[in-house]
Amino acid sequence: MSAVAVVGAGIAGRCCALALARAGRRVTVFERGALDERGGVSFVAAGMLAPLSEAAAHGGRELYELGKDAVARWSALAASLPRPVFLAAQGSLIAARAQDLPELTELKARFSRVDPAAAVRMLGKDELRRLEPDLAEGVDAGLLVPGEGAVHAGEAMDALAAALRAHADVTVRERAPAEAIQPYAVDGERFGLVVDCRGLAARGELRDLRGVRGELVEITAPELAIARPTRVPHPRYPVYVVPRGGGAYAVGATALESDDAGPPSVTAVLELLGAVYGLSPGFRVAGVTRVAAGVRPAFFDNMPALRAEPGLVRVNGMFRHGFLLGPAMGERVVRLAEGLG
Repeated sequence: MSAVAVVGAGIAGRCCALALARAGRRVTVFERGALDERGGVSFVAAGMLAPLSEAAAHGGRELYELGKDAVARWSALAASLPRPVFLAAQGSLIAARAQDLPELTELKARFSRVDPAAAVRMLGKDELRRLEPDLAEGVDAGLLVPGEGAVHAGEAMDALAAALRAHADVTVRERAPAEAIQPYAVDGERFGLVVDCRGLAARGELRDLRGVRGELVEITAPELAIARPTRVPHPRYPVYVVPRGGGAYAVGATALESDDAGPPSVTAVLELLGAVYGLSPGFRVAGVTRVAAGVRPAFFDNMPALRAEPGLVRVNGMFRHGFLLGPAMGERVVRLAEGLG
């Protein structure tokens, strides 16, 4: 049973490490911080599982093929973890006012170009009211995108950490920044394979990697019962509202070409909250529980990449797709590991 080092314990690193361990490898995870710290960019994620929506916006058919079974993968993975993970799996909505109907029509056409067989439905106000009564006041029309959903990012990260710690063939080394990463070696320690999942920390080796800033506001509105992740057209931000169970929601969507990992600006928070303020009376009295920002790693095409050579696999460029593609990337690394170490 060959030993594998996984460097970096964001969503990609955790999914890869657990998949490798469950495939029979001895795995050592190197994390520069602690698994339970909330500072990493994976904790500044809404956990959207929206392959068709993301493919239409960012990645085309390739991203769609990689991610279209994401909800099923997460359902199976979550059921196998030692802690509960909230999963929304009833499709996603794109909701709009009447003046935004031309944009919905264009979105539907873009979805059809990615997958002509996708059963995306245009909804009127009455249908929206039946599906999501708490959104009916704030929107006039929408698109229902089947096969999409969301996973609670924080719960998923915590549950994956618990699974890694509990696995007999996994060693977790926290406060271990791993300064020298080479084929078959981490800081001079030998392994059968090294899997580099450091994100932006790998820019010294991956010169085409860039940072894309994202901002998130977490709110609680117990009187609302919105079941589906909902995107809202907005002049500046394509804002989304993601249910997290128990009256909790994540509001986010900013994608700024910036390496600045500082706190969200007042303007950004006001823009995000302003975009959802009119959706429902419940949002107007919601409590803000957290604001956060992080910088995602991305390549020029906004697509993740596995770059492999003997003894070393680099998993990077997850952009907005870390949770969407995390389990799939873990399975791909397992298959690569069979031939590399």
